[in-house]
Amino acid sequence: MDDVHKVREKGRGRGCSRREQCLIVLILVLAVVVFLALFLVFFFKDKDNKGSEEETGTVEKSEDICNTLGCLESAYAMQRSMDLEADPCEDFYQFACGKMALHYPLTPQRPRVTQTTLIEEATDSALRALLEKGEEDTIAAIKQTRNFYRSCLDTEAMDAKGVQPMLELLNSSAPSDNSSNSNSNSSSSYHLFPTLEPNWVDENLTLAQILARVGRVGGMGASPIITMSVSPDFSTSHRHVVLFTQPSTQPRSVFLGDRNSSQLLGYQDLYRALTVMLGADPGTAAVDAVDVVDFEILLYNATTPYWLRQDVGKLLKKMTLRELSNRLPQFDWLGYLQTRFSPVGISFTQDEVVALDALQYYENLLPVISSVSRRTLMNYCMWKFVVSYARHLDSSVRRLVSGFSSLQTEEEDGAGGLFSRVDERSSGPSPSSGGWRQCVLTTGRLLPDTTGRLYVDQFFSPRAKSKVEDMIVNLKEAFRDIVREADWMGSETKQAALAKIDNMVNKVGYSDAIKNDTYLNEKMKNLYLREDEYFNNYVNISRERHLHRFRQLRQPVDRNEWSVSAAMVNAVYDIAENSIMPLATESLIPAAPDASVPRRHLWRPEINGNLTLTENIADNGGLKEAFMAYQRVEARRRRGGQGGDSTLPGLGFSPDQLFFISAAQMSCSNTHPFLLERQLRTSHSPERFRAIGPARNYADFSKAFSCRAGSYMNPAHRCRVW
Repeated sequence: MDDVHKVREKGRGRGCSRREQCLIVLILVLAVVVFLALFLVFFFKDKDNKGSEEETGTVEKSEDICNTLGCLESAYAMQRSMDLEADPCEDFYQFACGKMALHYPLTPQRPRVTQTTLIEEATDSALRALLEKGEEDTIAAIKQTRNFYRSCLDTEAMDAKGVQPMLELLNSSAPSDNSSNSNSNSSSSYHLFPTLEPNWVDENLTLAQILARVGRVGGMGASPIITMSVSPDFSTSHRHVVLFTQPSTQPRSVFLGDRNSSQLLGYQDLYRALTVMLGADPGTAAVDAVDVVDFEILLYNATTPYWLRQDVGKLLKKMTLRELSNRLPQFDWLGYLQTRFSPVGISFTQDEVVALDALQYYENLLPVISSVSRRTLMNYCMWKFVVSYARHLDSSVRRLVSGFSSLQTEEEDGAGGLFSRVDERSSGPSPSSGGWRQCVLTTGRLLPDTTGRLYVDQFFSPRAKSKVEDMIVNLKEAFRDIVREADWMGSETKQAALAKIDNMVNKVGYSDAIKNDTYLNEKMKNLYLREDEYFNNYVNISRERHLHRFRQLRQPVDRNEWSVSAAMVNAVYDIAENSIMPLATESLIPAAPDASVPRRHLWRPEINGNLTLTENIADNGGLKEAFMAYQRVEARRRRGGQGGDSTLPGLGFSPDQLFFISAAQMSCSNTHPFLLERQLRTSHSPERFRAIGPARNYADFSKAFSCRAGSYMNPAHRCRVW
C-alpha cells in the first residue's frame, strides 16, 4: 500500500543527513502498513466473540488453530488470492497473489485493483450511506457536509448554470492594489486573463504584481510560477515558515519532450477550447495557447527532476528576505508576501526568514523570465487557476477536461494533476468522473473532520484504536533495536535517529477533536453550503482552507492537528510534524487482498533505481521492523502465560508464514499493462517487486518457509541497509 508522506521535514539532527532521516520515518511508515496487514488477519479472531459462542456454537479455539468467525473470514480472504501450486521459495508473489485476478477482473472503469482500492471501495460505500442519511438530530456541521455532498450529486443544477459560476468568480476579483500604472475603470478581473478580454491593455505590471493579483482571485491563494506555502519550520519544532518550492503539477517528461507530441498539442488545444467556452475569440485563444505552452516548457526546463530532490537537506536553504532579494533581485519578494498575506492581517519586513527547497529553480527561471511578455505571464497564471477548477463546472466542461486527461501520462513523482486519470483522489475528482463515488471522495477531501466524524461514530471502536496504539509502541521499540544494531551509522547519527523516533507523535485512527460538536460547528461557521450551488460551495471551502493555512504562519505548530480525514484509506506520515497517522479505515476493514500481474519471467520492466531507491530501502527495513515487532508481541504473550499466536484454519501455515503472506498480499495488484508502464515513472517499484524484494533480502523469510540455499528467495547475497 502506497504510503502518503509530505516532502517537508523538520528536526535537523547534526551528523544525520536528510536522506537518513527520511529513510528512518519511511521505514516506520512501511512497518505500520505491514503490521496493519497482520492486524487485519488476526484482529478479527475474537471479533464479536461475546454472544457468538453461546448463540451459534461455531466459535471454537484449539491450542494451535483459531476457529472464530473472524479467523474463518480471514482464512477465506487470504487463500482466495493464493496460488498454492506455486513454490513460495521461487516466486513468492505468485504464491501469495496468483489467483486473485480470477476474482477481481479488470474493466474499463476499473483498470487497477489493489488492496488499497478494495478498502477504498468499501469505505466509499459506507460513507455514501452515512452522507445520504436524513438530518434528524444532526449538528449543523454535519448538515453542511451533507448539503455539499448533495450539491455535488446535482449535475442538473450544474448544467443549468454552465460556465457562469466561473465567470462570476473571475468578475468578482477586481484588483485593489495601488502599485500598478493601470488607468482602467473596469471592475472586471477579466483583464487579468487577456485571452478573455478583447480590449486588454498592458498595465506594465511586474511579475510580483501579476502573481499577487492572481493569488487574490476568488481569495483562493493560487500560486503559479512562484510556488509558495506555509510550512512547519524545518529547523524547529514549534513555528511555521514561508516555504518557496518548485511547481510539480504536470509531468516533466511531457514538457521536456517533443514539442509536437500528442500530449502537448492536446494540452494546447485544451487551452483553446476551454477559453472559447468561457467566451474567448477562437483565433485569439489559439495564438495565446501556443505562447502559454511554450512558456510552460521554459518553466519546466528550470525545474529539477524528482530523483534529484530526494535529499531535502541538501536542497533546503533558509535566508532573510533581504538576503533573498540580493540573490534574486528580479522579483519583489517582500512586496509579493505583503500583498498575499494582507487578507489575514500578516505583514513582513526584510528581516523575515523564509525557506527555499528549490533555489536552483528560481536561479534558472527568474533571469530569463524577463523575455516573456506580460500577456503570456498573465494568461499562464490565470489558465492554471481556471483549469484547476474546471472539473467542477458543467458537464460539457468536465467532458472536455476528462477527455484530455485520459490520454496523458502520469508524472514521475506520482503527483498526477491534469495529466493524470488515475490519481484523482489526490488531485480533486469531478462529479462526472464517477458519480456518487467521486462526490464521496471530494466531500472527504474538502471536509475531512465531519466525514471522519461520521465514519468513526459508525465503525471505529475505542478497542480498535487501543490495539493500533499498542502496535505503534511495539513498532517503535523494534525500530530502536534496528537503529542501535546498524553498523554503518555513527553514534551521533544514531542518537539523532533515536531522538526522532522518541519525538514522533502518534495520531491513531482519528483526532479526538472531531468528537466535539462545538469544535466542528465552530470550524464550519463561515461556510454557507447550499444543495444547488456545487461550484460556489467548492470555492468557498477552498477559500477557507487557504486562509486557515495562511493564518498559521504566526501561530505555533499544533502537532495534534490532523490534516486528513479518518475515513481516508492509508497510513500517513507527516514529515514536517514528525507524526504518524494510521487511519481508522486501515485497521477496520478486513478486505481481501488483490490480484496478480504477469510472472517475473514474462514481464521485465526497466525500473529507474534513482526514482525508487528511497522507497526500496524503506520497504526492506519496514518488513524487518514489522516482523521484529510481531515477535516482540508474541514473546510478551508467552511470558504472560497466554501462549504463542495461533494459526488460521484450513491453510496449514505457521504464524510466521502467515505474517509474510499477509505482508506480501498488501502489495498484490491486478493492473492494466498501460498503468504498469506509467508506474515505472513513479517513486514506487511495481507491486510484485515490492512484495518479493524485501522478503528475498530477509533471512527470516527463508527460515519461515525452509527455502533451500540458492533458491530464488534465499540468495547467497542479500541487499540490506537496516
